[in-house]
Amino acid sequence: MVRSIIVSFLFIVGAVSIAYAQPSNADCTNPISINNPSNYCSAVGEFTNVNAGPSGYGAASCWDGVSNDVWFQFTAQAQTASITVIGSNSGGGTLQSPQIALYIDNGCTGVIQELRCASDVAGDDIVSLTRGNLTVGESYYIRVDGRNSDQGTFELCVTNFNPPTEPGQDCATASILCNKDPFVVEFVTGAGNDTTEADGSCFSGESSSTWFKWTCMTAGTLTFVLDPIRKTTVGGQGSAGDDLDFGLYELPLGIDACTKSIIRCNATHPFNYINGQAVVNCNYETGLDLTSTETEEDAGCDAGEDGFVRFIDMQVGVSYALVVNNFSDSGQGFEISFGGTGEFLGPEPLFTVEPMTGLRCDTDFMVNDFSTFSNGSIVEWEWSFGVGAVPAFFTGQNPPPINYETFGDKSILLTVTSDKGCVVTERLDFFVDSCCEDIISDLGATIEGATLQCAEDEDGTLVVQGTNGFPPYMYSIDGGDFTNINSASGLGVGIYDVIVQDGKGCEFSIETEITAPEPLIVDAGEDVTVDLGVSTQLEASFTPVMGNEIIEWIVNAGLDCTDCLDPNALAPGTTTYVIQVTDENGCERQDEVTVSTFIERDRPIFAPNIMLSGSSTDDGRFFVGTGPAAAEIERIQIYDRWGNLIWEGTGMVPNEFQQGWDGKFNGEFVNPAVFAWVAYVRYLDDVVIIYNGDVTVVR
Repeated sequence: MVRSIIVSFLFIVGAVSIAYAQPSNADCTNPISINNPSNYCSAVGEFTNVNAGPSGYGAASCWDGVSNDVWFQFTAQAQTASITVIGSNSGGGTLQSPQIALYIDNGCTGVIQELRCASDVAGDDIVSLTRGNLTVGESYYIRVDGRNSDQGTFELCVTNFNPPTEPGQDCATASILCNKDPFVVEFVTGAGNDTTEADGSCFSGESSSTWFKWTCMTAGTLTFVLDPIRKTTVGGQGSAGDDLDFGLYELPLGIDACTKSIIRCNATHPFNYINGQAVVNCNYETGLDLTSTETEEDAGCDAGEDGFVRFIDMQVGVSYALVVNNFSDSGQGFEISFGGTGEFLGPEPLFTVEPMTGLRCDTDFMVNDFSTFSNGSIVEWEWSFGVGAVPAFFTGQNPPPINYETFGDKSILLTVTSDKGCVVTERLDFFVDSCCEDIISDLGATIEGATLQCAEDEDGTLVVQGTNGFPPYMYSIDGGDFTNINSASGLGVGIYDVIVQDGKGCEFSIETEITAPEPLIVDAGEDVTVDLGVSTQLEASFTPVMGNEIIEWIVNAGLDCTDCLDPNALAPGTTTYVIQVTDENGCERQDEVTVSTFIERDRPIFAPNIMLSGSSTDDGRFFVGTGPAAAEIERIQIYDRWGNLIWEGTGMVPNEFQQGWDGKFNGEFVNPAVFAWVAYVRYLDDVVIIYNGDVTVVR
């Protein structure tokens, strides 16, 4: 039992340390979910891999190793994902040289399929990857670590989008934009066939450029932001970030001609080099906004410049072209997002599902296309029916009958391409009901629960596996949401209910019990109070007794035995003793007992006032006697009547009279007289008291 401590002198030696806890997403089975990946950015330094440790999966294919990886998860809402981790030198946290990988979510069972990885070899403390051909409704993992085993905080950004056609590098081959959805251009390299078509703008020609064109459908304002993938807050470590320039043109002869009239231009340089260091003066982001008044910013970053110029008012039917040039020639791309009230002209994909409600798995349904384009024609239809669909894809206007082999949330994507090369994607979300009642199900499950190593701990685990059903299997453990994770950890003693759900919606319940050995209970005994210097016997005990336990008094000052239950304790002042018992399972339990010492206020001593010179008995010695609380006579000094020191003894054992003064000075017995004495007595509680008096020597 643990009891209160009566404190006079406390002989417990400990250490104080500060440690960072392991992140909650250090394991693949417990990723942090990104619920809306369409345009997500965490706060700066929101996530960390400090003390994560390796998760048990090997390094991604482009990593230099794995040491402290953490996991995230998202469900695809569009076909392409761009993922960026921002660390120390790029202003996102303290992590240096991050590395990242994208995987298909398989519930962390067996080998997980890597889709793409990236690693910050350049030391910019930022890394990005983009991966297309994702399946809408499919779940994916994002995994983050640091090169060279680095640990720290970071910012994570995810953009899940349906890309336009591949951007061209000349005006004539520009990507035609149909709407203002944001997207990412992963790489920008080279200037195309015509390297002079941006001459006359505010930046000095094209080097790594890409072009976009569109036509206004609804008049109104237009703003946009160009955000480079590669950016750093300061130089000196790695390279500075990318400098994006742009020119915005009106196309008076229409979208098919490249007769251009420049209406906005920006060549602002976000950083300058001072003594070899890149110092950021303006933002890396650039574009059009609603607050700027100028229509052009030249190179550099002069007073009043911020990388943005004034918005434009788009007019119905007027076409526009945008060239973006990466002046830094890093090969890296950028993200573009649009704002304002004006809209772009493009086809309007539209389709219906019959039946829209009550649709069951393993049941055919029809998809009907009603897409239109008021300023041209639609020349291509590409359908993606998502997870579990048969067929999964179709090209053409009118798909054949479709059915889903599995139930649950589904999404259909229709991507249409106009005769102008404009690409638009529409998504429809709906639910497919269970079809379990239509089949004979033999769904079952196996489950294993681990016995706890020590009672009262919560380190139990269970693993369940669906059998004889229709994969994929989902699991609800002890009332939790259904997920594809088939295990749980950190469990205490108890009965756990698990529901297994297969792809048809059939369910099977199973339970397991997690047990524990008999609890180890340690009792150090009752607290006691004794006189200082008086020993007492401790009486500890524990249950159950198996015969091979390890007993240790880990606070043991003044004990005559440190591996027994009943040591004698001569406490050096009030002391709290701590006993630890370790059983055959490695379980450790502790308890404590306090021995409080009572100290008499006057601490008496005994000294003779007469001694017989030359006597061989105790009468012929001068010594100071003490009680049991004394630890040592540190010093006794004898002085004659004139104050001369004639004898001194040091480091003497209490009550050992033979160590006292024998009445001699310089080898001869002194003549009868009165002599003064001073004694320094140190007690068990380290208190030293000085006593004095006189003694008469007679013959």
